[in-house]
Amino acid sequence: MIGRSRFSAAKFCRNVSVAALLVLFALPGKADEAESFPLGFGLFPPAQFPPESGDVIGFRFGIFASRNYNVSFLDIASLVNLVDGNLMGIEVAGLCNKICTSDGALQVAGICNICEMGFSGMQIAGIANMVDENFMGLQIGCFNVAETVDGAQIGVFNKGGAVRGVQIGAFNTATTLVGVQIGVINFIEDSSVPCLPVINAHF
Repeated sequence: MIGRSRFSAAKFCRNVSVAALLVLFALPGKADEAESFPLGFGLFPPAQFPPESGDVIGFRFGIFASRNYNVSFLDIASLVNLVDGNLMGIEVAGLCNKICTSDGALQVAGICNICEMGFSGMQIAGIANMVDENFMGLQIGCFNVAETVDGAQIGVFNKGGAVRGVQIGAFNTATTLVGVQIGVINFIEDSSVPCLPVINAHF
């Protein structure tokens, strides 16, 4: 009886081990590991290649619009570029570029550039540049807005929370400033002299 019991237990453990290995090898890869492609082409999402969950590391062209997770190097669309993750490189759109974040990029758009998180690089837009969190670099547009600015804003209306650098425009506003404002009206909320014409500075 003892011998049979030991044999049955060993057989059971062996069967369980084999089953566990089969299940392990049958499991798919991680869902968040997006496949990368050197080229991307699209009419508008989801009529595009690669699919929206894929990354493009190389060149992406959208006849009207394209949407992917991460995009690197060169991104061009006649209307809209959409990046749900990180953008690195050059992005040009006839209307709008909208991304989540960027570690280093140049964005050029006929109407607006929008970044939901942090952005490093340069934004040039016919109307507006907007960064919801930290901006480092240069913004050029009619309206430039960022939560924090480390660099320069040049436009008609420039707004930053904590600004380190230069604002040049008709109306410049900042919560705190370490730098210079040049414009018709210059406003620094956290300053003993909050509003001055022509030039305002705080260090």
